[in-house]
Amino acid sequence: MIEMIKLSNGKKLMFLMASGMMGFDGRGPTRAHRIMYDLLKIAGLYDPALFTIITKTISPQPIKGPKKIKPLKNGWWNNYGLDNPGISAFLLRSVQEIRGSENIIISITAQNLAELQIIADKLNIVTPNLTAVELNVSCPNIKKYLDTNLIIDMCYYWKKISRLPLILKIGQKNNYIKIAIKTEKIIQAIDINSIPTVDQHGAGAISGERAQFINWRILRRLIDCVSIPVIGPSVWHYEDIEYLFKMGAGAISFGSVSMVHPKRLWGPILPTKWAKRYLRGG
Repeated sequence: MIEMIKLSNGKKLMFLMASGMMGFDGRGPTRAHRIMYDLLKIAGLYDPALFTIITKTISPQPIKGPKKIKPLKNGWWNNYGLDNPGISAFLLRSVQEIRGSENIIISITAQNLAELQIIADKLNIVTPNLTAVELNVSCPNIKKYLDTNLIIDMCYYWKKISRLPLILKIGQKNNYIKIAIKTEKIIQAIDINSIPTVDQHGAGAISGERAQFINWRILRRLIDCVSIPVIGPSVWHYEDIEYLFKMGAGAISFGSVSMVHPKRLWGPILPTKWAKRYLRGG
């Protein structure tokens, strides 16, 4: 049986490219990205039809943030923040590419209901064919997290102002069990963010194999508590995919494993290889 998350608009999720992995950062893919992905597609090393692509998180207004990232032995450290050009500039630069795709999720962030309304108004008009919207309330590189009750209110408010399915991206520092229980009939999937940390690199976040112990514990607790499908995070080896599906994950997110790591195959090569392998039966 092939595991899959089915959304209310009929679209399905199985393998996802995590937020920002494929160059949808609000400034349009670079020429280098375009050339690289085209060459990989021609060579059969990247098949975008296998994946739902999540954009980098977009806010109502532009945000300037840090852009630091370093490879680790078994993952990545980053202090990237929520740097983005704002929803208007993002849509102006990327709307044609998004409209031409049937497998895009736009990741958004907001500080209150009014900001959420601004984003919804634009997305409802410009991109009605989106797969879904992911509300990111868990960026590990921010100083203050949103209040738990506000997060719950935002999920209910989204249901009132948009027909686009809502995925909620939570993390270790959120009261994720309470949020999941209170929004169980509203949100259509849960995604799990990277892990906040302070180490020799400074304050930031870790992802990849280094995040598995905490993120997989979060996944297991959510699966035990609610019926909302949970997207499996922190994949670093092919066997992780099988393990996460057996644990009960509804879909798989390829995050830091999709990046150009100095000790790994680069870009979307591994996710494409592993997705094809899994679909063939291992």
